[in-house]
Amino acid sequence: MFWGGVLFCIAVPAMANTGMTFHIVSILGEAGITRGPSAFILSMMAVVAFPISFLAGFLLERVPLYKLFAFSFFIETIAVVILIVADSFMMAVLFGLARGIAEGIAILCMAIIIPQYFGRENIGSLKGGAGMTSIVIASSLGPLPFGIAFDTFGGYTQILLVMVLFFSVAAVIAWLNRG
Repeated sequence: MFWGGVLFCIAVPAMANTGMTFHIVSILGEAGITRGPSAFILSMMAVVAFPISFLAGFLLERVPLYKLFAFSFFIETIAVVILIVADSFMMAVLFGLARGIAEGIAILCMAIIIPQYFGRENIGSLKGGAGMTSIVIASSLGPLPFGIAFDTFGGYTQILLVMVLFFSVAAVIAWLNRG
């Protein structure tokens, strides 16, 4: 259960990130937001995540990893809910801010979870074998369920609700997996 939980928490953001990134213009288009502002929202996420990752590093010296990792999934859940109900550019900006904050925290947590939980003795094989493999597989598959959902349902609400479920489950798993 422990290994499966760690891999789930590593794979979910990778899958959701590529799925939402590949389809962000179309997803925000459902809210009446055109390509230019959609591209701005996508760029804003990275701009927000960068300084937040420094703050996360500071926080990780004071807050246990499992708490911060779970918090990142909680914020991610809120971000996707905002995306589902977004009906204006300002709501999309709020989504981008929340998503950037979550990503800034999660990226640092994912970088240190394996060495902190398993030590540094076999870090190359653990991160390269299990960690990166799950990230690559999840990232490569991420856009597919979004495309299938759009083709099947004519929109993205259903797949975004699945992402809310995945992020919620990841938050619980991250909280329970204390290393």
